Amino acid sequence: MVNSTITFFVNGNEEGACGACTVVIARWNKQEQRARFVSANACITPLYLVGGALVLTVEGIGSQKRLHPIQERLASGNATQCGFCSPGFVMAAYALLRNNPCPTAEEIRSALVGNLCRCTGYRPILEALESFSKSSGGCCMGGKGGCPCKEAKGEGSKEKTPEIVCGLVNFEQLQPFDETSEIIFPLKLIMDNKQEPLIIHGKRVTLHSPTSLEKLSAIFKSLPHVDKFVSTGIMTRLIQSMNPSPTAKSNWLSVQRIEQLKVVDVDDCEIHIGSGLSIRQVYNINAEFLEAVRAHCKTEQYVTAINTLYAKYSSDQVKNTASWSGALASASPTSDFCTIFMALNWRVRLLNLSTSAYRTLSADQFFTSADGNKTALEADEIITVLLVPVAPKDRIAVFKHGKRFGADDAVLNAAAGYDEGESCGCGAVATSAIVAFFRIVVGAFRKPLLLEYSSEKAKTVIGKLRKGESADDLISSSITEDFKNFAGEKEFDYKTSIAKAALTDMLSVLAGSASGDGLSVSTANLEPLQLFKDADLSIAPVGRPLRHAAADRHTTGEAQYVDDVKIHELKHAALVLSTEAHARIVSIDATPALTLAGVLAYVDARDIPPGGLLRPSIQPYFTLQDDTPVFADGVVEMVGQPIGCIVAEDVQTARRAAKLVKVEYEKLPAILTIEDAIAAKSYLSEEHAIYGKKPEEIDEALKAAPILLEGECSIGGQEHLYMETQSSIVVPQENDEWIVYTSTQSPNNAQYLCASILGIPANNVVIKVKRLGGAFGGKLTGDGVARGPAVVAANKLRKPVSCVLHRYDDMAATGKRHPAIFKWRVGIDEKGRLLALHVTQYLQGGYSIDHSLWIATVIEESSAVFRIPSIRAECYAMKTNTCSNTAFRAYGMPQQFFFMETVMAAVAKRVGRQLNDVKKLNLFQEGDVVLGGTTVRNYCLPECWKQVEQLSDFAKLQKECEEFNKTSHRIKRGVAISGAIQGLTHPGVGEQGTALVQLMLDGTVRVNVGAVEMGQGLNTKMIQIASGVLKVPHEKITIIEMATDKTANTVPSAGSKCTDICGHAVKKACEKLAEGIQPHIEKCNGDYVKALMSAWLAKVPLQICETAIIPRKGTGVPDDELAYFTSGAACVQVEVDCLTGEHKLKAVDIVMDVGDSINPAVDIGQIEGAFMQGYGLTTSEEIDTNDQGKITNASVYAYKVPTVHMVPERFRVKLLEHGKNYPGQIYRSKGIGESPYLLATAVHNALRMAIDSFRGKDDFQRLDSPLTAKRILKACQGGN
Repeated sequence: MVNSTITFFVNGNEEGACGACTVVIARWNKQEQRARFVSANACITPLYLVGGALVLTVEGIGSQKRLHPIQERLASGNATQCGFCSPGFVMAAYALLRNNPCPTAEEIRSALVGNLCRCTGYRPILEALESFSKSSGGCCMGGKGGCPCKEAKGEGSKEKTPEIVCGLVNFEQLQPFDETSEIIFPLKLIMDNKQEPLIIHGKRVTLHSPTSLEKLSAIFKSLPHVDKFVSTGIMTRLIQSMNPSPTAKSNWLSVQRIEQLKVVDVDDCEIHIGSGLSIRQVYNINAEFLEAVRAHCKTEQYVTAINTLYAKYSSDQVKNTASWSGALASASPTSDFCTIFMALNWRVRLLNLSTSAYRTLSADQFFTSADGNKTALEADEIITVLLVPVAPKDRIAVFKHGKRFGADDAVLNAAAGYDEGESCGCGAVATSAIVAFFRIVVGAFRKPLLLEYSSEKAKTVIGKLRKGESADDLISSSITEDFKNFAGEKEFDYKTSIAKAALTDMLSVLAGSASGDGLSVSTANLEPLQLFKDADLSIAPVGRPLRHAAADRHTTGEAQYVDDVKIHELKHAALVLSTEAHARIVSIDATPALTLAGVLAYVDARDIPPGGLLRPSIQPYFTLQDDTPVFADGVVEMVGQPIGCIVAEDVQTARRAAKLVKVEYEKLPAILTIEDAIAAKSYLSEEHAIYGKKPEEIDEALKAAPILLEGECSIGGQEHLYMETQSSIVVPQENDEWIVYTSTQSPNNAQYLCASILGIPANNVVIKVKRLGGAFGGKLTGDGVARGPAVVAANKLRKPVSCVLHRYDDMAATGKRHPAIFKWRVGIDEKGRLLALHVTQYLQGGYSIDHSLWIATVIEESSAVFRIPSIRAECYAMKTNTCSNTAFRAYGMPQQFFFMETVMAAVAKRVGRQLNDVKKLNLFQEGDVVLGGTTVRNYCLPECWKQVEQLSDFAKLQKECEEFNKTSHRIKRGVAISGAIQGLTHPGVGEQGTALVQLMLDGTVRVNVGAVEMGQGLNTKMIQIASGVLKVPHEKITIIEMATDKTANTVPSAGSKCTDICGHAVKKACEKLAEGIQPHIEKCNGDYVKALMSAWLAKVPLQICETAIIPRKGTGVPDDELAYFTSGAACVQVEVDCLTGEHKLKAVDIVMDVGDSINPAVDIGQIEGAFMQGYGLTTSEEIDTNDQGKITNASVYAYKVPTVHMVPERFRVKLLEHGKNYPGQIYRSKGIGESPYLLATAVHNALRMAIDSFRGKDDFQRLDSPLTAKRILKACQGGN
């Protein structure tokens, strides 16, 4: 359903897992006499599904010139950063509000759970949309528990200036949502809604969608073969689209247009649910079902249980379009529908299209097959109706556990049902009830499993629970017996433990002794708070919380990214990736691919022109010497390394053809882990990063310490998961000149790299970057994975070539955050004061250098925020046959901060003191010297720490957690504070920025800066600076695309420095322009437009390009030291379900020193977004690989980034009002893009507190990162 002619249709993953391409589908409901609106993922929704429906995209509801209320609130509410995901959020919210104009917080989160955002941290999105609700949480915790914003204003204090502002936006000033003003459902679709037969002839599939079962049977008999029966066909189409086989056309039969299969009938005995209904429609039937249950004096628990299970469905968009019959036919072990179906032994009616005969099977019969298939469905049978008892004797309890909190696909789900016989109908097993049978079903292995032994013992368990006796041993032995045949399955121990928790929960519910003791996904209204210093009017709009300069284009879908650029006769490239970790390439046969219609060429290293370089980064004018090749040449060194690419007329053909290229390998020994690399002494360089004391000196210092501790810890990698995958369009021009549109953080490097590949002068190449759909460091070198092959291909064909990576290819081929192992020894005194530290770090670098050697030097940050008098730090970048790991937000510091937080936890345990006290004892103080040699200056962490203790009421919170843990056996709470610092700016070449400023004769201004807007709000801040200097309204200033023909030789957009360096350049250019036109302003009596004309006639320059450096002379800061430190502290409270490992954030309070913020809205957005991204690293984000070196979760669906359900209900941020500033800071502001990321280490120690409470032990336990549910559960059970 994706249309390439409009910019809204962005593809974040092409598997329906990110929601970026969400559209709204509306159909007329005859029974209700109104239209019903649902959200759907355009990337996986087949076109035939929307026949007779109204399809709305974000362009259809509003535009930049006339924003829809949803678009306006998201834009004005600072709910966009990179903007790539914003249209999807708009449309998901639109579908919700059209059906329910005043939703609850829970309904909003449920509607948005299928939409991912990597930038904002979700708080501003939720706050903006909750403003449509009557009972939003809002400022001061919705009126609960004090008023921190009033306290922050300093009531009762003499010092009240500058005034503290509470809240970034007043939503009451924005336009409301008014149903009467919305798009009217077309009368034609109401009147002409009769389904007509449909036949679609595609290139590889012919789809037949008749309107009756009789016609379906007739078509089936007439066709020589039928390959697929489909209901919605969403998953079938997705799988088929990636199938490279160029075989004869497939025939599909769809039931979607058969109205008799979309009907729900209720008689005295059963509800008949047609197989053409979506999961959402079945879910909605529950309302009617509830009335039927009430009519028969039965409990509502039956319906409530089903609602509870579907509240954790992974995506509203998929729920709206996928069918229940498709789920049932899949017999997926983790299908919620399959589990309930089997637990209640519902029945299903099947139709044989060959004989027109029906048969009805129970769940037991349906999931039993003699031929090894998952179900009893014959090749010529379809599901027609689900038969559900209207007045069930059954009671049901359900359970679902995913890899992340809230809605997710299941690791394990379960349902327990029983026939209670005669009872009072109270919902629990009554004393007088005769339990006829129990059925307990678990979805974990292969297909839904009926637990026969557990079912047999359930009555005994319930009896024990009703008497208040423990049944843990009986539950454990029952699960062990039922699972004994699955001992060899993946994650067997983990799933066994979860199954025990499931059985405990469900039988407790059925016994009436509990409502389920796990963590609930039900959410109250968000309780946000933003506190910041009011703006200085003398430099306005600097200091004001203006919304993102492109927010209106983000929310209307008008913002353009690389894939939106329209080029005549554009061809498309798809990568051919290695399937071996280390092997010699024996031969490459592209013939099968080249025979496909539409394929133009196969391209590899042999096509690099004479004079061009296979390894283009090995050049004297690159500060980073990287040996990564464009293509593998003779030898592959990782699974996913580009070997070549296929170029075709369209991207789908290119991708399918790429899979047909045959590569013959001769395997070579592969090193796949850090441990293997250490054993083999496999290093990326023989020069290692070593800082601090000599070996004998640190040994002496450690021996002198009263207490010596030692240990190890490890932290995993992290996928960038920028929403816009690596993308480039390469366009040849005359005279061997080139224009390249590319998603890069370093246009300057991209220019020289393209020139090096082609062997041409750099002045022949122009790089253009409008904006990035997220980057986070992954587009500093990773951008070359798409651009390099496109350059070679475009040069070979002399035609424009696009290479936009499929999400799988992006995740398989590009680098990640570096996994690391730390080995440490620390010397302390009896109070826990740090005296000496020796740490050795091993980084998993990958097969080429990339950023690994630079990131190894970040070991100099290993002391984090703590003063250590004697320290030695060593880092070894290990060479492995895996992806070349690269830069990532906070650039190697998260690993260091995690390690040091682990050390501090061990120290606190050893000396028997509170962790928070031990941390405060060891904090850096102003004037201390860090390991790298710089002095700690312009630093406010101690004050931030003090204020976050006050904001969170930490002492009270800690006591409450301890008291709660004394009485709660299963759920435990933890609370912790962590700090973050980042020294800026980094001395050297990176301290220079460039800006081009042009004054137009109509009074408007154009600005181009030598850095890239990637969601960090850089352009917005540059507009504010230009406006403040020129005294021109910010609405009249625009930022034009970054292009190397306007600002050349720029530094990469990274390291939290862009506002510093580019801000100075913009200010300097504007000051010179203002000085030049000032006499003309005076001459024209302040008429700015007339003054510009006067200046132009007088030949006064109206455009200036300036390069500015960070001022150091006269500031007292040496040239080789960091000028200032951005610092902050966060208090985090968590709850942990110690029987499943699941956890949730209850509250997050952050106090951050950003100097004098140029834009508080942007800075607070960076703080929240960075924290939530760090939270993902700490808990849910884990990269899985097999023993062949292949990443096995290389998809948005399988890789678990935080979702809206993981946002804390209380999320408060305060910007420190009285910081310490360096005279060279631009308007006294500080860089903020990365340091808040480090605050997520507080989550780790809060989880540690909860785990230790459950364990009941006071010893130190090693807890590696990420603390996934699986790892938390193991830790609770006493493992590492």
